[in-house]
Amino acid sequence: MDVQGIIDIMAKQTRIYEKLFQLAKEKTEAIKVNDIDTLNRITEQEQVHVAELQRLESERAGQMEKAAGGNGSLTLSELLQKADEKDLLQKTAEELSDILKKLKEANELNQELLYHSLQFIHFSLSLVRPGEPASGYGPEGQHKASGRRQSKPLLNTKV
Repeated sequence: MDVQGIIDIMAKQTRIYEKLFQLAKEKTEAIKVNDIDTLNRITEQEQVHVAELQRLESERAGQMEKAAGGNGSLTLSELLQKADEKDLLQKTAEELSDILKKLKEANELNQELLYHSLQFIHFSLSLVRPGEPASGYGPEGQHKASGRRQSKPLLNTKV
């Protein structure tokens, strides 16, 4: 069974995922230095690559159905059993899998860095602005303050 079309598509996907991995590494550095402009540029580039990946994935799925001969779609392992170019298909699939793992790790790191940045921002804001007043009502419908003490900001923003 000729699977060269599928191999070509998977190779193209691998190259695009490698570009996304490079962008993820750039994003990590941009997050570290709080460079919002670079983050916006990277996000725009990622969107272009993701759109291309979606197109390639549709094309690959069509090729897989074509290879199945009208019997649904084949999995990669089923295709490997029937393929003429088993070694090349296996190598291409492994390269794709490897870059996907690297990209996943880089994205998880970026997600964690962003989470910690947001936590720091929330902490900083809580030091600068006063806490929200706690409210509640007593048994007779009278307004009562909670037992918690209101935190005062470190910086008085009222002039």
